[in-house]
Order: sequence, then structure tokens, then C-alpha cells
Amino acid sequence: MFDPDYLASLYALRGQQHPMPPLEAITPPRVASPSRDLAPLGESALARGEVAALLVAGGQGSRLGFNQPKGMYPVGPLSGKSLFQIHAEKVLAASMRHGQAVPLLIMTSQATHEDTERYFQAHGNFGLDSGQVELFQQGMMPTLCLHSGEPLFEAPGKPFLSPDGHGGDSGRGARDPPA
Repeated sequence: MFDPDYLASLYALRGQQHPMPPLEAITPPRVASPSRDLAPLGESALARGEVAALLVAGGQGSRLGFNQPKGMYPVGPLSGKSLFQIHAEKVLAASMRHGQAVPLLIMTSQATHEDTERYFQAHGNFGLDSGQVELFQQGMMPTLCLHSGEPLFEAPGKPFLSPDGHGGDSGRGARDPPA
């Protein structure tokens, strides 16, 4: 189920520190003027169909007193629109303005995936084509004891799993290791 060698290699990296480079090697980045330098590049990329929108939407709204995915929380002060609706409508507007279907990629979690999928279906993807909206689940990995590196269990024989982070590499741990 999980590659123990891969988990051990990740555990071995815990606490690894990287030395600070010498101050003279640190130079400030070139600051671009978004309206002058970057906007034309972005507009051109949109027109060529080279842009997608990504929502990191694995969180639940429990801290908000909301028992559903945070993206479903109504944030529009007058409209009551949800975060999902506002972002989907922005993607729809960009798609119409540039004549290209901008994909909307939504990373969910085990806790939010089904609710998010049903929500988008119930609202007709907020005007986006069904092929334009892609939901995918954040990976899960076993939680390891900080001191021993041994997996923690929530019940006998059942590892305690945690999200692997935004764009984590749990694919190696959760599926068969590469040949």
C-alpha cells in the first residue's frame, strides 16, 4: 500500500537545514510593472489557450462554523455567492474575453471531494463546460512519529493518514512504487 523505503527516505530529511547564502550573493529581483510588463504576456497566453486556473480547495469550513468545504462558503457581501462561484465566474469571463476555454483545476481532499463535485454539478459548473472543470484529490500519506519515524495508527492495522501538502508526491507512497 505504501512504500516503506520512500517513507523512510522522507523521514531522513526531517529537520534538514540549508545554510544561508552569503549576503553579497543575495540580489533583489527585478520588479516588473504588472500593467506594463506582464499584462500583455498574460493576455497573449490566455488567447493561445496556455493558461489554467488552479484552486487549492481541500479545506473544510469548520473554523468558520460551516460544515462544508470552504469553497462553498458564501462570501459575497450582497450576492451571497460562494468562493467557488466567484472563481468559476472569473474563469468563465476570462474564457469568453479571450475566446479560449480556460481550464479550472480544483484540488480537493478526501473530506471535501464529493461535496465539491456535487456542488459544481448542482450549479451547472457555474456556466463552465463540464470538460473545463477538473477536480482531483490531494494525496494522503501515513503520519510518522517525529522521534522514531514509525507510522502512527488510528486503529489497529489502520495507518493515520494526513494530506501530503499542496502538490505533494504521495503518488510514490500511496501507489505502487515505480519499476
